[in-house]
Amino acid sequence: SSHFGSTVSWLNRWPLVVQCCCTRNAMAPEPEQLQQQQQPAWMVLDRKATFALKVAQDLVSSYQLEMAKIASDALGPTDPEEKQAMVDGWMMMGKAQNMYVQAATYLDDSQKNLKDTLKEMELQMKQVEEKDQEACRACIKQIKGFKKNQKEKLEEVHAQIGRIQPSFDAALEVLEKVAKEKGCTVEDVIEETTEMAKEAKRDGDNPTTAEECEEPVPAEECEEPVPAAGKKGKKKRGKK
Repeated sequence: SSHFGSTVSWLNRWPLVVQCCCTRNAMAPEPEQLQQQQQPAWMVLDRKATFALKVAQDLVSSYQLEMAKIASDALGPTDPEEKQAMVDGWMMMGKAQNMYVQAATYLDDSQKNLKDTLKEMELQMKQVEEKDQEACRACIKQIKGFKKNQKEKLEEVHAQIGRIQPSFDAALEVLEKVAKEKGCTVEDVIEETTEMAKEAKRDGDNPTTAEECEEPVPAEECEEPVPAAGKKGKKKRGKK
């Protein structure tokens, strides 16, 4: 009917589960039609955030593996392999920070889009026939529940960024100490250690090097970490 056509037009930006809720008495669309439907912006942003969080968590795990190669917290990295582990670990933690920040940005943008979408849904619900308004109210309630859960996830991401900052600062502090002993910069230490790892690899060794993100994400999300301005590392380090 014309009513069903207008309702579907209204709902074409909603997730399919919501569409099924509000059009439960209508014939289900063909799979080809579902594939052609464009996902709402807030859903796309949430999926991007989920992927960024997965990459960040993998990088943190890799950082922990690298730190486990350093025998003594008190002495810090002493041989080339431990120094390479420290460099790789610091770079991985920096990339993890970048990915967590990117995830927080995606979630924040999704929250804003959800807010606008809910306003539009509530306004357009008034155009739906009275017999369908109860189902549409249920859909709106579902979206509000999703928004609430997503807000809690965003808060946890911000908390995680704060939790990993000390590890990043501690690794940077060790690199700065090594650089001071050598009379060079942190960048020089990283370059020297990376070059040593490449030479070892050419000679048949297989040292651990900083891993790049395997999934296709924007280049800026996997760029080398930059020390946060005004941040100081803790005096004592501990393995994470």
